[in-house]
Amino acid sequence: MISFHSDALFQRMDSSLVNVYVGLLLVMVFLSLIGNMMVLTALHLQHSNRRNSLDLFIANTAVSDIISSFSATFSINNAKLHWNDNSIICKMCYSLIFISYAVTTLTLCLATLDRFYGICFPIKRKQVRLLKKQTLSICVIWILSCLLFAPYVYAYNIQDLKHLAKETTTVQICVQTWGSTSEQIHFTLVVFFLLYLSALALFCFVFVKVLQKLQEPSTASGGNAILYKKRKRTAILLVMLIFSHYLCWSPSILANVVQIFGRPSFLSFNVQLVLELLHFIRSVLNPLIYLYLYENFWNTWKELFSNSFTVTKKRSKQQSVPVSPAASGMPGYCAPQVSSYSSR
Repeated sequence: MISFHSDALFQRMDSSLVNVYVGLLLVMVFLSLIGNMMVLTALHLQHSNRRNSLDLFIANTAVSDIISSFSATFSINNAKLHWNDNSIICKMCYSLIFISYAVTTLTLCLATLDRFYGICFPIKRKQVRLLKKQTLSICVIWILSCLLFAPYVYAYNIQDLKHLAKETTTVQICVQTWGSTSEQIHFTLVVFFLLYLSALALFCFVFVKVLQKLQEPSTASGGNAILYKKRKRTAILLVMLIFSHYLCWSPSILANVVQIFGRPSFLSFNVQLVLELLHFIRSVLNPLIYLYLYENFWNTWKELFSNSFTVTKKRSKQQSVPVSPAASGMPGYCAPQVSSYSSR
């Protein structure tokens, strides 16, 4: 999320873009909620013998996306420049968006390490506590994410500004208001190095090692061929999730880092709205990635629709099956049907 600056806030502001932003954001929130609820439903309904550690990580990411989508609806107030002096919603909205970002990043890190040990060091994997107890790991991720972005509850506040085009009009915006520039620089850089650069370095290192392992001749031959295909598909799934995560968040994060080093006016209000939309798109992309690449997700919904169709078909057959006269106690009695004659 970009830190808005008052001296650049209304530069070339386009009111029509605000309406487009609101419309697109509401559509993305709706699609995100539907898609991620389908993910959670599929993971809940699938057979217990099919569940693996990756399912829990995907479920945690889906929960994070749902929270981010709910919080995104309140960010519409920033686009419309009207908050009704509700500083609590302002603080909670942007804090939850960043907490969801941290949860997703750390969950992807843990899922990547899980696949790294599972493919390269399958015996050692059971000895790693964070990978052995996934539920505990998920709790630790949420606690760390909340602690990491707790300062945003202090930093975000509502500011009253005068519209440059209409000097008599006062608008409100939820913006970071740090006590000093050094505080903002310090916190922004800590988050940038911990959640952006360090995570990116981990992803690159792990997938280079995994790729080398998967290219070994013994891995894709003989009885290991099926296991090789499964591991390869899982690795591709994680790569796509990480790629979409960085693709959608990088513009906002990098722009925020540039702004704190003396370039507060290089982005107009219009561009800032577009960059905000980008990282909300990720919540819509993730369910599509699961649908295309994650076999458990696809198979569960396929079985669910197949079973529903079978039950409906059986019920329709039962209603049309004739009942024997002996069973009914009446000669020539059949299953109840609508008579063409009215009773008198």
